[in-house]
Amino acid sequence: MPKSTGDSEALTPVTFKTESDGTRSDPDLVVWEGPNDPSNPKNWTLTKRWSITVLNSLFMFVSPISSSMVAPAFGVIRSDFVIKTDFETQMVLSIFVLASALGPLVISPLSEVYGRRPVLHITCLTYLVFNLACAFSKTSTQLLIFRFLAGVGGSAPSIGGGILADCWKAHERGKSLGFYYIFPLMGPAVGPIIGAFIVQHTTWKWMFYATSILSALIQFIGIFALPETYGPKILHNKAAKLRKSTGNPRLHTKFEERNKSVYHILLQALIRPTKLLCTQPIIQVLALYTAYVYGLMYLALSTFPLVWEDIYGQRADIAGLNYISLALGFCLATQICAPINDYIYARLKRRNGGIELPEYRIPLMIPGAILIPLGFFCYGWSIQVKAHWIVPNIGAALFGSGIIITMQCVTSYVIDAYSIYSASSIAAITVLRALAGFDSGNLQDTWLVDFDPNKDQVYFASSANGWSSDEYRLNWLEKVFHQYTKFKAGRSWQLLLVNSQDWGSYTLQKAGFTATGIHPLSLEQMLSQCAVKNIHQQQWLSISLRKVIHASERLVFEKELLIHENKALYNTLNMEKKHCKYGRPLELVDKKNLGTAQFFLSSQVEAAHQWIEAAETAKIDKLAQAEAAKLQYNIQCQERAALAAAKKAACCEAQLTAAEQYKKAKAEAAA
Repeated sequence: MPKSTGDSEALTPVTFKTESDGTRSDPDLVVWEGPNDPSNPKNWTLTKRWSITVLNSLFMFVSPISSSMVAPAFGVIRSDFVIKTDFETQMVLSIFVLASALGPLVISPLSEVYGRRPVLHITCLTYLVFNLACAFSKTSTQLLIFRFLAGVGGSAPSIGGGILADCWKAHERGKSLGFYYIFPLMGPAVGPIIGAFIVQHTTWKWMFYATSILSALIQFIGIFALPETYGPKILHNKAAKLRKSTGNPRLHTKFEERNKSVYHILLQALIRPTKLLCTQPIIQVLALYTAYVYGLMYLALSTFPLVWEDIYGQRADIAGLNYISLALGFCLATQICAPINDYIYARLKRRNGGIELPEYRIPLMIPGAILIPLGFFCYGWSIQVKAHWIVPNIGAALFGSGIIITMQCVTSYVIDAYSIYSASSIAAITVLRALAGFDSGNLQDTWLVDFDPNKDQVYFASSANGWSSDEYRLNWLEKVFHQYTKFKAGRSWQLLLVNSQDWGSYTLQKAGFTATGIHPLSLEQMLSQCAVKNIHQQQWLSISLRKVIHASERLVFEKELLIHENKALYNTLNMEKKHCKYGRPLELVDKKNLGTAQFFLSSQVEAAHQWIEAAETAKIDKLAQAEAAKLQYNIQCQERAALAAAKKAACCEAQLTAAEQYKKAKAEAAA
């Protein structure tokens, strides 16, 4: 566990200790002019430090909003660039996140060599150029390349924690972190809202125009309002001025490594985040936990369009407003958590005799860890039972609050524990957080119960993300429907009946065919449904009355069809209730080609199902044999124990008899 001295600065790889007394053994060593040196960022005025915190938060707001804003435009972007696979479409979003994971490994160490200000402005300028280039992309390849480079430039959030560590003392960081996290964590919530309205009312290119304009405005303000905050860099500049003014070339700071080359210094800095991630157990644990938490948040965000548009039937722009619940949870948590965090830190510090430890940030993580599963339970349960739309929004606000509380505590702990290298330590945690993801599933045997492989010709398919798409529909038409019907149809028309309801099952469709006499073919059944009544032949009926009679007959016909369909649906739902919730994977999907459509004949499915049944039977037989062997072994053990007990009883009885005979003989001898 790394130790911390609060705001002190030392030469160790973890923290550094400020020489507050003006005395030093090296007369050429440049240090702070006492603990109240006005050039030390921790001694700057409160107004200046808060302005830096606000501007820092705005800098960190651009990257997450750019990451999530493109989600509502997937369909339009896919159509404009003629993207054929779901994987390539998803990469428009994912490649930015991937770049955001790799960028901090370089950007954060560079900020500890050249200072926060130049590195921050260069990375933001890189983002601005390539993000704007995305709007002028002509192909999907250009878009992906520009998105990746923009993501590298948008990796600046890893420097934000270092800037706060530079400006705020340990007991003040709770409030600063509370405000700092408002904008970065609102980005994933605000981005889809803005993106949905942009897609609804204008072109997708304005997503990149808008974020580029926002980035340019923030960077322009930062040129004048954001000074250098990194302590070693400020001292380095101070030493350079003193060398120039005094003519003493020996003046230096304790952070300057005069005997090392620039290449060695850069190499040492660049490997620092990886070294921290590989050697510090606490960094590893926090990185895994934050990756898990962020994975849950993005998993929930990916379900928002489906929940609000498909289940609750809201328009795309109105559905985007539900992201406000996440933003509300973020804001409430930051404002409540910040003062509590500082209060707990100050109280534990007083209890331990004024000693400052980073572990004082941990207690507040407990309510955060409770709110996350509580919010997800409320969100998922309310959607399943189709409760009022406010209930899943409450769940989203709860797990959003838990996430930001967790992130505040983790960041403040890392800043306290790794003060001078806080940017590198935060970068180490950010890598796993950005790379958090999950794998796809497989066909389950309990999905495939409503067909007879000997009579019915059925095809099953599985996609990489579990959802159907235009690509799968097109592949089905080409590989299955057209291929297996063109020979039967010849030059005749091919009839395709499509069930547009996702809940419709094979049993429901089969019942509809049977009820109408289409399949199996029954002319009598079809004629009975379409029989013409004699009343139509009465010439005295008016045209209006004939239309009424025809409409009534049509309603009767549609009613009969609905009765059959409802009956089949009722039977299907009753049967589905009897099925197991979780099935066994049939292992039919080729995981090397998850991005392509895969279809399976009913005979293949049945063969896989039989193989699983045989494996289950063999497993049960093996368990039965093991139980029988165990029972036989227990019987043998009991028999051996009974035999041993009998032998022991006989031996004891013989000993007693011998003892009695001995006593009797002894008594006779005495007489």
